Amino acid sequence: VTHSSQAFEDIYIEQRRTIKVILEYADKIFTYVFILEMVLKWVAYGFQTYFTNAWCWLDFLIVD
Repeated sequence: VTHSSQAFEDIYIEQRRTIKVILEYADKIFTYVFILEMVLKWVAYGFQTYFTNAWCWLDFLIVD
């Protein structure tokens, strides 16, 4: 979903104020969802176990 929202961004985005505002809100929402997912995994797996999984490390680095 985040990649499809990036498809709307182009060199003329400054002229399309409505789309720009929608995409800014979408970016914030996606970031909050990823942070929530990360926190829930910390609670479910435990902090130490979470960081033994390479995919979880990647999620942490991308969100951070």
